[in-house]
Amino acid sequence: MRAVRRVAERRITYISEQLEALGWDRGQALDRAVLMYYVYVGHLQMTHVAPDVISREARQRQIELVFDALVARRQLTLCYQQIALACRVQADDCGP
Repeated sequence: MRAVRRVAERRITYISEQLEALGWDRGQALDRAVLMYYVYVGHLQMTHVAPDVISREARQRQIELVFDALVARRQLTLCYQQIALACRVQADDCGP
């Protein structure tokens, strides 16, 4: 059981580090990494217990949904912040 725990901790740490590299702060990255690992373990369980319940296409859509919800949104938020900043700078350049 300790080996399984160590593997889980390593995987969560790795995912968290990758999320931090994408710009999430440490706490947010860890929370998202744990959720992603929950999804991963659940996916493995469903594949083992009931492999024919969900089609391959549905699984792919669900994986993309998890990615969009837990990873990509940060990138979009950063992009929107950069756009807003650029708009403010341009508006300031125009002057009254």
